[in-house]
Amino acid sequence: MQDAITSIQNTTAVVASRQRDALSTGQRMQRRAALQPHRALIIRATDHRSFSSMTMRCTKNDTTEAYRAQRAALRRCLMPVDSAPAHPQRISLGTCRASGAVVVLLAALTTFLMGCDKIIGLERHAFPNFYTCDLSCSRRVTAEEGATVFTLPGQGSVLDTVPKGSVGTILDGPVDRDFNGTPATWWQVQFDGRPPLQTGRGWVQQELLTVANETLVSKEAKVCLPPQFNPYLGGSADPTFSDLQALCAGDAAVAAQAFVNEKLPLGRFLCQGPPGTAILNEHDDASCRVPCPDGSDVCLVAGSDPPDPTPDLLSAALFQPISVCEVTGRETDLVEISVNGHEPKTQPTAQGVLEIRGRPCPRLPGEECRVGMSYRLTGDDMEFDSGSVFASDPKFVDLSLTGATEPDAINLGELLPNFYLGEVPAGTAFSSAKVRRPIIFTQLGITYVVDGRNTKGLALAMNWTTKACRVGGQLVGAAVGDGDEGTLDAQVDVALDGVIVNQPPWPNVGPDQTVECTSPAGADVTLDASGSIDADNNISFYVWRRGSATGSLLTAPSSNPVAQTSQALGEETYYLQVVDSRFAADDDAVKVNVVDTTSPTISCNAPATITPSDVPENPKRGTLSYKATATDVCSGVSQVKITGFTCTKPASCKVTFAGDTITILDSGGIGDTISWTVSAQDGTGKAGQKTCQVNVIKK
Repeated sequence: MQDAITSIQNTTAVVASRQRDALSTGQRMQRRAALQPHRALIIRATDHRSFSSMTMRCTKNDTTEAYRAQRAALRRCLMPVDSAPAHPQRISLGTCRASGAVVVLLAALTTFLMGCDKIIGLERHAFPNFYTCDLSCSRRVTAEEGATVFTLPGQGSVLDTVPKGSVGTILDGPVDRDFNGTPATWWQVQFDGRPPLQTGRGWVQQELLTVANETLVSKEAKVCLPPQFNPYLGGSADPTFSDLQALCAGDAAVAAQAFVNEKLPLGRFLCQGPPGTAILNEHDDASCRVPCPDGSDVCLVAGSDPPDPTPDLLSAALFQPISVCEVTGRETDLVEISVNGHEPKTQPTAQGVLEIRGRPCPRLPGEECRVGMSYRLTGDDMEFDSGSVFASDPKFVDLSLTGATEPDAINLGELLPNFYLGEVPAGTAFSSAKVRRPIIFTQLGITYVVDGRNTKGLALAMNWTTKACRVGGQLVGAAVGDGDEGTLDAQVDVALDGVIVNQPPWPNVGPDQTVECTSPAGADVTLDASGSIDADNNISFYVWRRGSATGSLLTAPSSNPVAQTSQALGEETYYLQVVDSRFAADDDAVKVNVVDTTSPTISCNAPATITPSDVPENPKRGTLSYKATATDVCSGVSQVKITGFTCTKPASCKVTFAGDTITILDSGGIGDTISWTVSAQDGTGKAGQKTCQVNVIKK
């Protein structure tokens, strides 16, 4: 596997090196000077205070004097918004049409640096529009400072007082009920070691509870800012630290709690956003520029790329098979940039998180292994030599990128044992890249954001066994301008290695089962998922459902992999979902067939022996008759009948039968043996048969 990674890395480096070395420095300068007369940069400037916009077009000419004049014009283009004219200024006639974009961070930045590439949108100002919120949910809670337990939520008498550190299981809730005139939320909690609660009794205020480790699931959620704080949705107020904590602990936690409890109705979960965990991201993501699709105020940065950037509902991020790979910004995590022969003084490194959305490979034999990918990356500050684009050495800071591919866009194939390689096809990923150019001698700067799709393919390599991931390949080759504006040579190669810090569990319910029924109700069935594994050893709980992946729950979510249930005759499918402590999950299914393969049990209800005198001489005075019966533990008996008889002394023996009863009219005398056959059928149609007999002996 290491050889494969080294080969890919070396190939990428060699290709980039050859393309850089193909032209000498002088040739590069000549080539740059020989570009067509006009290359332009379109900038749409937006006033942060009023959101008024203006469009400026800046052009570089190939003649020295014109070029210097256009540099000055370009500097005017990039002046602070506060000093910019209130109306559009036409500084030149050149135009660059927005028509595409790159996938990974500095590819998008490069398009800005050189002024002309395939850019979908270039905003003068970009605004943070999502925040990070650590959400933690659990059925188990701790009263860290102790708690008073009331009979009813917000009312009634004190039922119990539990000491500090008491741990319990949530039975019901939440219920909103004022307490002493103050709004409060209540949960019914059965604390460990306390007497069992009566139905509906035993309520504790939420503010006294924190989620406990058992059955704990946590998610570092990227939550779009709600309209009141989102500049793209009309918001004007910048969220304070307190605002963010309130959003995380309030709206986001409540929304997660409602979703989890709707999905798992037999197990009530408390979800919290721990204090101090909410942080405003400096990124800008296109999916958070539009309202939540369900009309709520809580949705997430998109994890997949729909036709139009749209935020995700909570359901797209919770209980999904998602692997998290961290790129830590090592020296090998490079983005190599070359623009018309110019390179940054130092090639930047990149760091961030990749989320691989889909089950880890391998799948079932012959099954494709398709995944999607989302990413949040940042890069080092970058500075170009003077003369490359601007009069002075241009520096760019706060480099960041968020984006995602289309669902299942990447088809991973096994190149080496446990080493899977696939391509992110061109046009299947949408990204939002942001960069800021500082203003000299001030704390200010101009922030730009570029949206677009990838124009070239990109390699993704995964090894879930060794917990390694890699994104590598060429992002940008030549970018073509409009008309006679010429061709801009931009070369961007990336080599990002990461460590898989969490991957979804591998559920295993074992083979399908066939179980013999034990009663008319069917049979008790044991469902065992103890064969499930998790590479991170952090399975939180198991969820069993009947009939479908959304069917009725068999039991409340539990850390116990074994579940018991009763099943009637016939086949049923049970679905298992295994959830780890980071809300990653996967599922499996098992079929259980409860069958009735046991024939009815027949009873002859006749003695082993009789004497001739046992048979009445006069039938009018009575008969010697025996009635056969049958039982079946599963489906009951539908029919019992005698099908025939034999006597060892047929000349003297006289017998009749009807239905389930045989009547002996003459025993045939001492030494005779009378035999008869009984047949029975159960409710499923399964038949059984038994031979009954009596021997005639001397009295």
